[in-house]
Amino acid sequence: MYLSHYDYEIGDLVVLRESVEWDNSFGLEGEIGVIIEIYEIYDEENFFDLLVALGDGNILPVWVSEVEKLDAAEV
Repeated sequence: MYLSHYDYEIGDLVVLRESVEWDNSFGLEGEIGVIIEIYEIYDEENFFDLLVALGDGNILPVWVSEVEKLDAAEV
């Protein structure tokens, strides 16, 4: 089940639905992270939805479809 941009809050735990790489940061499918920023939908400079901090210190910008709330995930 995919949630929309508005269903997330800073501090929510999420699991990566797929492996993600951006700007020398990498997250593996199934890795757990915490949302540290939610981008504005109509931000012309940023095309991502969320900023996620992972347990290994990597920080990744992701789209909503790349993550799932931990309580809703089938891990």
